[in-house]
Amino acid sequence: MPIKVKVAKAHEHMLEDPEIRQELESVDKVINGADIEYTEDAVNFVFLQGSYDHIERYMETVCLFVNKLDKPIIELYGDVILGFNSVQAQAATATVEFDEEFLGTIDRDEALLVHINIPVKGLKANRIFESDEVFGSFENVRVTFPIFGGDDDAAESVEEQ
Repeated sequence: MPIKVKVAKAHEHMLEDPEIRQELESVDKVINGADIEYTEDAVNFVFLQGSYDHIERYMETVCLFVNKLDKPIIELYGDVILGFNSVQAQAATATVEFDEEFLGTIDRDEALLVHINIPVKGLKANRIFESDEVFGSFENVRVTFPIFGGDDDAAESVEEQ
């Protein structure tokens, strides 16, 4: 089944910008044209690209969180851990905390496109990293599901194993 790429509810107004729409469409084509093996019953992390700024000492990371759970997600928390394949550098662990007001709802087979600035040590100059140069994982994950059929504000939180 194809993955539908979307932005967070809090950023939907940005879709009026043609460059943002173009990025979303480009990512959608790339992700659905790639042979990616997703872990079922999990939220999958996919690193797309990183742009390291040596003055600021962080990498703007373009990535996806792909919902392969059997329920929609309305909150998402966890730690993004990155490693480099070809350089001696260390990225800080980035904790993401997306509440319902920010996130909205991410259904099964939908991917949330985000940019995360992650501090990096050990690099000497600006650099662009492609998806094959960086690996990543999403750990200590906690999600919240809406509870249907009851109170509209009801939700259930669970941690992935």
